[in-house]
Amino acid sequence: MPKLARRRVHDFFDQFGTALSRGDVDAIARCFSYPSLVVTDTASRVISTPHDVVDAFARSDEPESTRGLARVRASIESLERPSIAVAWVTVRWSYRDELDRERHADAYRYLVRALESSIEICTVTPVPTDWGAQNRVIIGGWKPSADSIVSSI
Repeated sequence: MPKLARRRVHDFFDQFGTALSRGDVDAIARCFSYPSLVVTDTASRVISTPHDVVDAFARSDEPESTRGLARVRASIESLERPSIAVAWVTVRWSYRDELDRERHADAYRYLVRALESSIEICTVTPVPTDWGAQNRVIIGGWKPSADSIVSSI
């Protein structure tokens, strides 16, 4: 079974950020499992095929590069491993201009799974940009009980 090491997760989200920066919707679509799930405060949406991802990004605002943003930088705020190949990852996205100044930020919580040669996003939900810093559940190798998870919410 493939292991989901922190370095591997970091590299995956760096590559995902590069794809976001370039507006490379095909590369973005390759980062998801199918089906996957997007959950927001008001709705849940099943992403059934790579075409769904391409459509979602095609309907979104113009690519980052056309809005004066040069790159999207990922910062892993928290990483929780319920198993060796599955992790909850909170990522803060920093949208940077050509002088590397942050112009905008947002954050998402991802459920990811390790495969032999890649990682795939299974679930994604937006969270406040300071969520990871305030809500870390697993530090180092500590694995909480169900009671400790519920009490930390």
